[in-house]
Amino acid sequence: MGAPFRVDLALQLAVGNDRSNSLAFYLDDTWKLSPKTTVTLGLRWELVQPWLDLAGNMTNFDFKGLPLPRTANVPQSQWPVLVRAGSGNFYEGLNYQYVNSALINGAIIGQPGPVPVARDGRLGDRLVNTDYNNFAPRIGIAYSPNSQWSFRTGFGVFYSQETANSKFDVNRGTSGRLTSLPDPRATPTLTYGNSFDPKLAPYPLNPGLTWAIQKDIATPYSMMYLANIQRQLGTGSTLEVGYQGVLHRKLQNQYNGDAGIPGVSAAQTRVPFPTYSTGIEITGGYGRGNYNGFSTKLSQRYKTGLTTLVSFTWSKALDNGSAIRGTTGDQYPQNPYCVLECEYGPSGFNTPLRLVTSVLYELPFGRGKAFLNRGGVVNTIVGGWQMTSIFTAQSGRVINTASWDAAGQVIQPNSNRLSSNGSNPYADNPTANGYFNVKNLYLPTAATCVGTITPGCYDNSFGNIQRNGLLGPSTWTADFSMFKNIHFTERTALQLRMEGFNMLNHVALGTPSAAWGGSGPVPAATFGLIRDTTTTIGTAYTMRQIQVAAKFTF
Repeated sequence: MGAPFRVDLALQLAVGNDRSNSLAFYLDDTWKLSPKTTVTLGLRWELVQPWLDLAGNMTNFDFKGLPLPRTANVPQSQWPVLVRAGSGNFYEGLNYQYVNSALINGAIIGQPGPVPVARDGRLGDRLVNTDYNNFAPRIGIAYSPNSQWSFRTGFGVFYSQETANSKFDVNRGTSGRLTSLPDPRATPTLTYGNSFDPKLAPYPLNPGLTWAIQKDIATPYSMMYLANIQRQLGTGSTLEVGYQGVLHRKLQNQYNGDAGIPGVSAAQTRVPFPTYSTGIEITGGYGRGNYNGFSTKLSQRYKTGLTTLVSFTWSKALDNGSAIRGTTGDQYPQNPYCVLECEYGPSGFNTPLRLVTSVLYELPFGRGKAFLNRGGVVNTIVGGWQMTSIFTAQSGRVINTASWDAAGQVIQPNSNRLSSNGSNPYADNPTANGYFNVKNLYLPTAATCVGTITPGCYDNSFGNIQRNGLLGPSTWTADFSMFKNIHFTERTALQLRMEGFNMLNHVALGTPSAAWGGSGPVPAATFGLIRDTTTTIGTAYTMRQIQVAAKFTF
């Protein structure tokens, strides 16, 4: 009694002191070519340094070449080298050392083969190349033949910085954890007192999940272009019709740098580098995408104090990776050997249809209005009130299905999608208690590849439903607000405000669960359900909320 069943010991914490500098230069100018035509030209150059770890604990892999091997157990001469920032001994200041195999608690632990390490500056101080090619030209043209017509078009390149969290992960490459699992059938010998002995440091360890960044990763950028026509209708109305397109390049995402050939046997027998069979999570910049959208907007302003705005967008966004660790369950490609083509599908933020209308109305009471046109106390109470309402309706959010790890890809089991027989995947009457037609969905089958890839050994091991290929329920909601400004002096005023969100208390269903929940023929009880909790129906918006506020300015 009282003997520990398992002891996990943090031999080395992940410590980093990362910093980076950024700068940008730009110039632009505007030319009035004629009274009707204006041209704007600009150029921007940006520089964002890769992270530099002043603590010297950052690591990265020096791969022997790309693309990565697609065979099991490649010759050791092709294995990547784990490189630590700085120079000198890789294990300086560490309480462990990687080994081929080790005798721990009477059991041989470890994978065959060496763990190549280096600390010789081969990847530079930052372990990633600096991208100096971030030039961003801009051009805009505006043409107005008369006071009623306006034509605009433009093109620009815009760079963006991805989340740095995945970059900070490489500091975990010098952390270490020791797990002791004694044989429960034997007489207990492991105690709290002998679970760690500083005299035994450095402890022998085997690599677990490791992290890397593509050495020549570049800054993601987007090429945006648009065309817009605006027409004034009468004295208070304007109609606008436009098109906007975007081409995304060098999008960053993650994949397994030690992906094994599809199969269900032990990962060490299927991956190129068996020492890292737990996985090498690489952040790479291989992605691309595009967006095409048509929009219309009608704005009207009436003399009675009524202003309306109606806008509608019809669009489509496609890519092969929307974000590092995005929100739709597509963190990794389901097939690491087929990323650019097989992962190409709707973006995680794809919203095909969106309608937004807004109304602003100045109530006709008080000084200068149609009713109770007087000042004093009457105007203070009933004058100056405004009401606004916003109605929003849009297509449902994308759904990325999840099955089981039929292809044995280790670090991305939840990325393998479901398959469809080609019939309608949705229920005849989708509800919160059943959104999918389970009869038309099925699981991928286990891969049968052994040692090498042979024809047909994994034909049905990856789901055939497109990434983000399904849509959740469409939604709509209406918000309302009412406010009034009371001016006491030139410098003092009081604003009274009431706001209501989801004012009609409409139940807009959220996104259903698309995780099959196992490898059996029957899905989990939660599959296809829309829930916030076990019993509460999941909604895209909260229930009606009303708030009242007062603000005094002076």
